[in-house]
Amino acid sequence: MLNSYTKKLMIFNSIYNRLLLFNINLNILSIRSLFRELIFIPSNLKPKRSIINNKRKIVFVLIFKSHLKQALPILKKLKKNNVKFSIITVRDKFEIQLSEFKNDIYNINNFYSFSDYFLGCFFQIYNYSLSLIKQDKIRAYYIMKLFKISYLIEKAFIKLIEKNDIKKIILFKGDGVEALTVTSLVKAKYKTIKLISIQHGVIGVSKIHENLYLDEFWVWSDFFKSRLLQSKVGCNIKIVGDPTKDMLFKSVWPIKNKKNDNINKILFLPNSGNSFTQKSQVLHSCKIISNFSKRNNNFKVMVKPHPGDINNLVENFFFKNKSKANIINRHDDVIKNNFYDADLIVINNSGIGNESAIFGIPIIIIAENMDQIWINQYLENKIAEISLNYNEFKKSLEKILSKYSIYSKNCRQFAETMYAYRGESLDKILNLIKSK
Repeated sequence: MLNSYTKKLMIFNSIYNRLLLFNINLNILSIRSLFRELIFIPSNLKPKRSIINNKRKIVFVLIFKSHLKQALPILKKLKKNNVKFSIITVRDKFEIQLSEFKNDIYNINNFYSFSDYFLGCFFQIYNYSLSLIKQDKIRAYYIMKLFKISYLIEKAFIKLIEKNDIKKIILFKGDGVEALTVTSLVKAKYKTIKLISIQHGVIGVSKIHENLYLDEFWVWSDFFKSRLLQSKVGCNIKIVGDPTKDMLFKSVWPIKNKKNDNINKILFLPNSGNSFTQKSQVLHSCKIISNFSKRNNNFKVMVKPHPGDINNLVENFFFKNKSKANIINRHDDVIKNNFYDADLIVINNSGIGNESAIFGIPIIIIAENMDQIWINQYLENKIAEISLNYNEFKKSLEKILSKYSIYSKNCRQFAETMYAYRGESLDKILNLIKSK
C-alpha cells in the first residue's frame, strides 16, 4: 500500500517546491482545527459521483470567484457561437453565477467516491505525521493545508480525461496548488492535451511564473507578455486583449478626455489586507482618506472596500472614526456603478488603475513606504502620484488638479499600452479556441 501511497504523492511532490514560493503563515492550530483540516469534509468537496461522458473537447477550469469575471464573457461568446464545452469547478460550484450553463458544469466531487476521499485523508495524515517526525514543520503545514485538495483534483482529472476525448484545458491561473496539480498531471500523463491559461488580473515579474506547466499563456497586451518573458514562463505567449473590457472600450473609449471642471469626486479603492498588500498599508491609507473627508467638505469622498475584505476591515475603520466618506457595498460592480461618478481614484496596489485609465481618471497611490509599491507602471506612464502621508496626499491632489487634462490624456495613452484588441478581444479568443 505504501508503494501506492508514493505514487499518489507524485503530483504533490512535483509541485511542492513551487508552493514554497507563496507566503503562508505557519499558525499553531488547535486539535479541533487539525481535525477539520485532516478529516472534515467541506460541502463543496463531499463526493457526489456521477457519470460524466459528454465527449466535449474543450474544458474550462474555474477555481476562484475572481476568475468568473474573466470567464463569463468568453463562455457566453462561445455559447452564442454554438461552440461546445464543459466547465469544471474546484473551490466553488458557482451555481447561481453559471446557471445558464447548468448542463455543462461539473464540480470535481462528481469524479471521486467516498473511498477516494478517505484514502486521501489517510495519505494526508500519514505524510503530515511523517513530516512532524522529521521536524519539517513547513512541509507538515503545507501537507495539512494543501495535500488533500491536490489529491482530489488529481483523482478527478484522471477520471475526467480518461472518459472524454479532451483536446484543450483552459484555466485562468497557471500557478497555485489547484492549477499546478491540473497542469503538472496533464504534462506528465496526457501530453496531447493543450494547456492554456488566460490572464485574469495584473501580472508581475515573479518566480511563481517561471517554467509553468502550460503550452500557451494568453495575455492582454505586449506589456504583460514582456513581464512573463522576464519571469521565464517557458511557454508560448499569445496576445488576445482583455475580453471583460470589450464593451467598456466600445462605450467609454470614444469619449474625449475628461474635463477638469468641478473636479471634486474621489473614489477610494483599498486592498483587502489579506494579500500581498499588508494590512498596515490598508489602514494607513484609510486614516489619510478619513482625515481628508473630515477636513474637506468641498470634496465628495466615496469608499468601496475590496470584495476580499471578508473581515470588514475598511468599513469598520471608517465607522469607528466617524468618517464623512460614503461607504459603497464591497460587492458592488465598481466599473458599472462607480467609475462614472469619480474624478480621481485612490488605491494601494491594484490593477484597477488599468480600468480607471480607460475612463481617463488619474490615480493617487498611498503607501507607508516606497517598498510597498509594486505598480510602478502607473508612475512610469505618469498617470499617478505617490503619497506616504497626509501632507503628501494633499500635495499630490493639488498637482493632479492643476494639470488634470494632461494626466487624463496620459491615462488613455496608458490604456492603449495595457490592452490590445480594444473592443475585439472576444472575437480574437473565439477564433483561437475554435482553431486546432
